[in-house]
Amino acid sequence: MLLYISDLDGTLLTSRQVLSEYTVRTINGLIEEGLHFSIATARSHESAGPVIEPLRLQIPIILNNGVFLYDPIIRKNLIANLLDQRIAYELIAASQTLNVSPIVYATNDDGDKKVYYQGIRYKGEAVYIHGRLAKGDRRFTLVSDFKACSMREVMSVVWIGDRDTLEPLYDQLKSDSNLMCHFTQDIYSNAFCLEITNPKANKRWAVEYLKNYLGVQEVACFGDNLNDLPMFEIADQKYAVSNGHPSLKQAATRIIGDHDEDGVARYLQEHYRRKQLA
Repeated sequence: MLLYISDLDGTLLTSRQVLSEYTVRTINGLIEEGLHFSIATARSHESAGPVIEPLRLQIPIILNNGVFLYDPIIRKNLIANLLDQRIAYELIAASQTLNVSPIVYATNDDGDKKVYYQGIRYKGEAVYIHGRLAKGDRRFTLVSDFKACSMREVMSVVWIGDRDTLEPLYDQLKSDSNLMCHFTQDIYSNAFCLEITNPKANKRWAVEYLKNYLGVQEVACFGDNLNDLPMFEIADQKYAVSNGHPSLKQAATRIIGDHDEDGVARYLQEHYRRKQLA
């Protein structure tokens, strides 16, 4: 059994952040034929859900870079790799000494999902936050003091800014075994993003867990950015879209078509049926 797992932004989605009609039609058709297909994305369920709704997914998907493994059939999380609350507050305090304010993904005491932020200082933050607010995302909550926030569970602490501002913080935190640091450049705003999660919250751990959970023998992964490198490390087949980051393309088994040319769907259309006939 071969499991195919694709990233979303920059990989399965077009530059308009949607699934093309061809991709939806092709992947749904192949799933009906028996294709085992899943998603591994940095997006949350609230952000990814409306985008992937047209896909008739049957297999658990990886959300928030591996914080959650979500089953679309029973509509529940199978796994939740949460960040220790004490560590979250320490990260908030440490970042404020560098004149950069985090965005904190958490649940409040009532169990409601929240995205706390303390103003906007960088263009990349504005693109991200205003974009979510424009789509009616009610999780986003402006706060004056993180200490006054209700944080029952913390998913991640994120900073968006320029490289010169965030790289020193990344260098300070990347060797901490209690953390997983995801440092990437956003493909839409070109701003840099530093996300801190539970050490198990990464695509490699999540792909390995999903592989064992389903009892599959092989995994093929599709990606475009640096946060896809962890799952490439464990994948038997690794495919980078032609618009992908140079480091990911260097690690790939093969370079496939651009995300605006339905690269993933066209590869699957051609090669899945060929494997079935072999």
